[in-house]
Amino acid sequence: MLLCHRCHKQIDDHPADFTRAALQSQKADHETRIRFLTDLRPDRRTAVVQFKAKVRGEMVDIPNADIATAVAPRYPTSKGGYLIDLTGIESDSIQFVEAGMECIDRKLALFYVAGSDVDTARHVSLFAIGPIPLLAYLGSRLSDKIQVDLYQRHRNSGDWSWKNDGLLTEYATRAVRVGTNPRNVALLLSLSGAIRPDRLPTTIDGSFTVYETSTINIEPSPDFLRRRESLDLFRLEYRRFLAQIVREHPQAKEIHLFPAVPAPIAVACGLDRLRQVQPHVIVYNDEGPEKGFVETLTIDD
Repeated sequence: MLLCHRCHKQIDDHPADFTRAALQSQKADHETRIRFLTDLRPDRRTAVVQFKAKVRGEMVDIPNADIATAVAPRYPTSKGGYLIDLTGIESDSIQFVEAGMECIDRKLALFYVAGSDVDTARHVSLFAIGPIPLLAYLGSRLSDKIQVDLYQRHRNSGDWSWKNDGLLTEYATRAVRVGTNPRNVALLLSLSGAIRPDRLPTTIDGSFTVYETSTINIEPSPDFLRRRESLDLFRLEYRRFLAQIVREHPQAKEIHLFPAVPAPIAVACGLDRLRQVQPHVIVYNDEGPEKGFVETLTIDD
């Protein structure tokens, strides 16, 4: 370590306070900081979008420091970024979903205008937390012409940085019930938890072919999604499923979606659907043991 005379003397006079391990840790931290600062090239910019809504009546903050750490080596184009804030709308009100969709449409109409941060950076980093149907709707309104990186809030640590440890999650989709009408299709996403077919609304009757996507190498749980690569593998499986429906159910105009998923996967369900090519998606929300899954909104063109 290259130090000034005063710092050298302080370290030499207090060896118990400045151990070899402590000095090596300080040196590594400094090198990491300098490497990050010198890598802030124009092509590393990203437009940060925060989407906030109450979940079960509670709000979750997204600190700017967590955002900067998560997007590195990219860096935000502005400190505040773009905010879609639904926390002022009571989540149990009748108008909540409609008001949320209108707010998303209004905010994103300004998001992609020529000359905006998004237009110049050509990259978006999305930090979103809220009800699953609105997250899917948000994804459906993002442009597929500009790269979007999705981030996950980790429940155990509370931060938003993707992890490098843990199992790489794999997925499989199977038909759990073959219906009598090929026009009627439903998909269960049993990822954060298993969805029992008997919890589906009575409208999803024997005429529906019901598919299920689930994890194949770990048990479904709220904490399964730790690695960015696991999200990428889900998106591949979901796009494969949508293509399969177009091929095997050509008369299907809509897919009834029952999601038990973390936030980034909910966004991906809207983002990865090919508009005007693949069926509309009717998204249901799990409203607890008494109400069960309730039809909430439709993602169309």
